[in-house]
Order: sequence, then structure tokens, then C-alpha cells
Amino acid sequence: MKIQNRWSFATKVFAVLLLVVLGFFEHSNAQSGLAFSQVLLVDNQVQTVPAGKVWKMESIWSFTSGVVNSNCSSVTNAIDYGRAIEVNSVVLFPVSATQTGSSGNIFFSGEVASFPYWVPAGTTVRSYCPGSQISILEFSIVP
Repeated sequence: MKIQNRWSFATKVFAVLLLVVLGFFEHSNAQSGLAFSQVLLVDNQVQTVPAGKVWKMESIWSFTSGVVNSNCSSVTNAIDYGRAIEVNSVVLFPVSATQTGSSGNIFFSGEVASFPYWVPAGTTVRSYCPGSQISILEFSIVP
């Protein structure tokens, strides 16, 4: 009986040590996660994604009711610039343009992107026109 109890104890110790070692390797190979930080509204003033953060752009809306300048009228050349965003100085159109005219031509001077749009730390973001705001969720990178 004493020998059987010793093996039983040794087996339990081995099992616990094995679980600790496996748990260590599992934790050391784990990837980073994201933790919600805050909700932001970004207008046409350039904002930069802070270090250790990522932004998820959810939507944009425009309060522009008239022509602000030649590029920010409500619709110019079938493009709704009021809902355009600028990411690292590239103009993106995250909503569909409306076809106009008999030829159905749509003119784009930027890239088409669809929401949500994720951007990493160091990225600059702004709405293209005054009176527009981008709804953004900010997440912290958790090691």
C-alpha cells in the first residue's frame, strides 16, 4: 500500500507540473487582444491614432447644408464629398455614389472603402469636409 500511495503522489505531482509547463507555453504564444477604450467623433481637423491604440471607423454623417467650398458641396460630379474621409492624406468614399446624367458616369478622385474601416496607431484621419463627423470606436491593444 505504501508503494502505491507514493506512485499516486508522484503521478499527481507530475500531472501538476505538466499542466504548469503547458500553461506557460500556451500563455507565451498568446496573441494580443483589444479592449474597448472610448467613442470618438472626428471632424475635419486631422487626428492621429495614438500609440498602443487602433481605431474602428463605423460611420460618417454630414451636417453641411450648403456649399462650403467647391469640393464640399452636398453632391459634386455625383460624389457626396460631405461623406468622404481622409486617411493618411488619401480621400476615401465609404458610401456609394449616386449615378446622375444620361450617360450614368460616376467620377471618383479617391478610393472607395466600406465601413467598418480599421486603422492602426500613427494613422491620420479626418472628415473631408467641415460639418461632417466620423464615428470611431477606439480600442487599446492588450498584450
